[in-house]
Amino acid sequence: AYNATFGLAIANFLTREPWSEDPYGPPASDKHGSLFNRYQQEIGSWSSFYNRAMNLKMQLYTPDSNHPGLIDLGNLIKAIIMDESRFSQWEDPMADEKDKKPKGHDFVGGGYTRWGLMAVGIHETSTIKATANEILIRVFPGATGFTIGDIMYDPFLNIGAGVGHFMCALTPNWRTSPLNHTPTWKELKDAVLNYNGSTDYKKRVWERFQKYRESSNKIINP
Repeated sequence: AYNATFGLAIANFLTREPWSEDPYGPPASDKHGSLFNRYQQEIGSWSSFYNRAMNLKMQLYTPDSNHPGLIDLGNLIKAIIMDESRFSQWEDPMADEKDKKPKGHDFVGGGYTRWGLMAVGIHETSTIKATANEILIRVFPGATGFTIGDIMYDPFLNIGAGVGHFMCALTPNWRTSPLNHTPTWKELKDAVLNYNGSTDYKKRVWERFQKYRESSNKIINP
C-alpha cells in the first residue's frame, strides 16, 4: 500500500510531454492513443519499492544540487523506456489483444534475449549488477521472482524487473559493494551506461531525461 500511494505521488509529477525533437520520433500509440503517459503509476510504484528495499533514502523532490529525487528517477526511467521501446510492450501495439506479440530485442542464436518496455533479460547476471530477482526475494522470502513470462507479457512486471536492474547498476558491483547512501547525480548517470553498456546510449538517454525534467519542473512549479 505504501509503494502504491507514494508511487502515485511520484507519478503525478512525472513529465507528461514527449520531447518534440526526440531523434526516435514520437512515442508509440495503441488504439486508445499515445502510450507516453500510460505507465506513470507503474514507474512511480517500482521507484518507491526499490528506494525502500535498498534503503537509499531518496526524497520525493530533488533535495540539493548533488542528489536526485524520486521524481528525477522516474523521469529517467521514462527516458530509458522511450529509448528501448518507445513505450510499447508489444511488436505491434495497434494489434487486437489476442494478436499482440511481445516486443523482442537483441535476436541472438535463434531467439530474443531481452523483452518489452525496458528491454529486460531475465538472466542478467553480469558482474556490473545484481538482478532484480535478488532484491525481490530478499524483500519477500519465498518469492519466485520475475519469470520470462512476466517480463514478456506483463508491462507492470517488465517495468519492475527493468527498474530493479537499473537500480542495481548504481554501483559497479551491487553484490559486493551495495550503495549505502542516497545516490549522487554522477552515480545515476553512470547507471545509465551500466544498464546498456553504450556511451552513445548514455548520452542520448541523458539528453532526453534533461528535456523531461524541464517539462516536469513546470508541473511541480507552475
